[in-house]
Amino acid sequence: MSYLDLAQQAKARQLASAGGAARPVHAAPPDELNELTKKPPSPGHVNITATLRAAYRRCFTLVVAEADGERLDPRDAQAVHQHIIRLTDDAGPLWADAVFADELRRFRWETARCGLCGGLGHPHEDA
Repeated sequence: MSYLDLAQQAKARQLASAGGAARPVHAAPPDELNELTKKPPSPGHVNITATLRAAYRRCFTLVVAEADGERLDPRDAQAVHQHIIRLTDDAGPLWADAVFADELRRFRWETARCGLCGGLGHPHEDA
C-alpha cells in the first residue's frame, strides 16, 4: 500500500461519512475553518486528537515525498495506516474525520502541497 492509497482511503471514508458532499478549499487560514472548535472533545480525546493530527501529518508528508519521487518503504505506509486505524477506533470515526479534514487544510495552508496527491498549487476539493 502506498501513501497515496492511504490518503485516498481516508478521503473516501470522509466523503462517505459526509454523505458524499465535499466543500471546496477556501483561501482562508485554517483557524477560520476549524470545525473542531465547534464541538470540543472530551478530556480523553485531547491526547488522541494530537496523536491523530501527527499521524495524518506524517501520512501527508510521506504522500508529498512519494509524489516528489522519493523511494519509500511500503512497510512505513502500512505502519502509518495501522496507527491511524487504531487512533480512529479510539477517537471515533466522526471525530477522526473532522481531525483529518482540519489537518489536511492546515497542511495545505502551511506547505501549499496537497496531502492527498502531493500536488503543488492546485484547487483540490476537501471537506
